[in-house]
Amino acid sequence: MSRIGTYGFINAKVRAMRSLLLTEPVYRTMMQARTLNDLMTILSQIPQYDSLESTASSPIGVEHFLMMEEVRRLRVIEKYTQGEVRAFIALLLERLDGERLKSILRLWHRKADRVPPPLDQKIITDFPVKEMLAAPDLSGLMDTLAGTPLQSALMRRTRSFDEKTSVFLVEIAIDQEMVDRLWEATGRLPRKDRDLARRLLGLEIDLKNVEAVERFRKYYSMTPRVMSEVLLPHGYRIGEGKMRALVSGGSVLDALTDIAGKSRSIFTGGEHEGSGLESIERFLYRMMWENARRAFGQFPFSIASILGYLALMRIETRNIRTIVNSKVYGLTPEATEAFLVM
Repeated sequence: MSRIGTYGFINAKVRAMRSLLLTEPVYRTMMQARTLNDLMTILSQIPQYDSLESTASSPIGVEHFLMMEEVRRLRVIEKYTQGEVRAFIALLLERLDGERLKSILRLWHRKADRVPPPLDQKIITDFPVKEMLAAPDLSGLMDTLAGTPLQSALMRRTRSFDEKTSVFLVEIAIDQEMVDRLWEATGRLPRKDRDLARRLLGLEIDLKNVEAVERFRKYYSMTPRVMSEVLLPHGYRIGEGKMRALVSGGSVLDALTDIAGKSRSIFTGGEHEGSGLESIERFLYRMMWENARRAFGQFPFSIASILGYLALMRIETRNIRTIVNSKVYGLTPEATEAFLVM
């Protein structure tokens, strides 16, 4: 099928969906809400969030609602795509299933006896939640995943783990598996789509790895060898040599500068100090925002607008989550705005 046949309708659909994303004035109205309940009322007046107030009564409820809203939008896009593009979107849905699995693992580790909705709702895989929570140990938990797409991969990646292993390392194994599969899927896209998808996915991997290195330095005692083993594979601007230098004590600021390339104008100050997980996370999302805007300016009959929209969707989810947390912790609108990407 021609590129016009493949992308003509979905490109128009995605651009229409983009017009429904929250705007800066809406975010400012949300920031002015005095309480969490006031914020929920404001959000419920927005069509795509009109059921939020009646279905989510707490920050964790909002978190789960936002996850399922991402699922809903991905399914709309999946419906209007085909071939390898559709397979790629299906993997993005499966990545959300991976996030759901990580949440269930954390609950198992805390010995919870149930999971809150919608973690019990199927996205791609119908996880045996009750059996998972009842598993006596990590090996038993892996056994409950028999027949699911992630079980064999997790068994392979966690073979060396012992019974006392933190689920943190299992979560990393899930992330690594999903990144490997997404990267492999981009290789089946047409050349121009493949190159664009790998650039955007690779930049995200670069940024997540830099953030992970900073986190490992701050909270974990990891040797460079172990740190290298738990980072995400692939990447775009941070090659093996630069990554080895980073995990061996290299400068986080230098790594961020390499990733930014010609986009150094998105530095806002905190990153120049080369420290702070919050600064690195904001940098990550500003890079996503800039690349998403560029994607919409590229050749319309390509995967660019789809990937651009998906990045903007994730930024919207993060912004809402940030504003919700600001009400919980009593931050002023001015303080909250510093954490938003808009």
